[in-house]
Amino acid sequence: MSGPEIRPQRVLFVIGSMGGGGAERQVVEMLKRLDRRKFQPVLYLSHREGDLLSEVPGDVEIHSFWDHYAGTWKSKVHHLLGLTARARCQHLAETIRRERIDLVFDHCYLATVDAAVAARLARVPRISMCVVDPMTEIQFYSRGNEQREFLRAREMYGTAQRVLAVSQGVQRGLIEDLDIPVGTVRLHYNMIDVAEAQRLSQAYDPQFDPHRIHIVTAARLAPQKAHRDILAALERLVSQYGRRELMWHFVGDGPLSEELASEIARRGLLPYVHMAGFQRNPYPYYRHAHLFCLASTYEGFGCVLMEALACGLPVISTDCPSGPREVLDDGRAGLLVPPRDPAALAAAVDQCLSDTEAARERTTHGQQFVAQTFGLDVGIPRLEALFEEVLNEARTATSPAVAVPS
Repeated sequence: MSGPEIRPQRVLFVIGSMGGGGAERQVVEMLKRLDRRKFQPVLYLSHREGDLLSEVPGDVEIHSFWDHYAGTWKSKVHHLLGLTARARCQHLAETIRRERIDLVFDHCYLATVDAAVAARLARVPRISMCVVDPMTEIQFYSRGNEQREFLRAREMYGTAQRVLAVSQGVQRGLIEDLDIPVGTVRLHYNMIDVAEAQRLSQAYDPQFDPHRIHIVTAARLAPQKAHRDILAALERLVSQYGRRELMWHFVGDGPLSEELASEIARRGLLPYVHMAGFQRNPYPYYRHAHLFCLASTYEGFGCVLMEALACGLPVISTDCPSGPREVLDDGRAGLLVPPRDPAALAAAVDQCLSDTEAARERTTHGQQFVAQTFGLDVGIPRLEALFEEVLNEARTATSPAVAVPS
């Protein structure tokens, strides 16, 4: 006679939306690959929107705060009284209870803000994914009161059963700056399916001009990604290095789209820049390009670097905090240059294009390093083991004490 059937543990993934960023792509891969015999993933969004929404697996239930809230009289009253944030946390807590969630797994700073309150109200364990150095996030969201935001960040990460850091730099920030206990913080790199990346890279031909040298930057058009530094470097490459064969492709969209278009025209770079917009599948750009560049002023990890390397594309990145140095194996898998230094970036581009044999050696090493360090076949089992660890601790904590016979 078989025992009672054990239901899969319900894990609620919490994130703002399913936009096309690195964190959202990671969530999609986790939702696809979790072992359904052990775990049933559920997705909670603030806004039910984003280019990656269609890639969420069909068996994953999706819940969203704004679905039944936007435009209602309640939303208007809450907005006037400054109670919208409280309403979000209450809705999330109600969802956790109603959907019988066993574990909350929140991603990105604002989702963590809500999940910290909601998981405590619903009395379920929580794992937080920290994707950017916490002090950078605190400064960004402080609205002029960094001390208040610092205390909020320390509280929300400090109440999680585990905090996952996507890089060693993020891990150090959590431990040293926020004083989160060492035993709570775990290093969990972002993940990639190398074979799938290579398959996707053959999905279409971006029709690059065969007479040009093509460089790709895949990043949101936002200040952090420093596209203006790229334009300054490109101007130097054209005017001082004589690199008139270059075509630089900006893959992505974002709030700086119009400003960058104006600056491209002002610098006389229209013949050298292609604004490709958001690409659901950017991998063919990596396959057909000659070089990939990331000029960020800061990163949490830098998923695009491992994506480019997986497709065999040489890589240059700023040595910004934090992530790129780890992804590029301390420079053995790609060139590192100082942030906010267009001259250094231009020199590195010229070096890569001039010494193709050295660039190829770095890329070959990078492909192997990415597969061994960031492969999904390594990361998903580690994540599932962590889920089980936290759930077992929660069950032990809530189990009644057993009397010891005298």
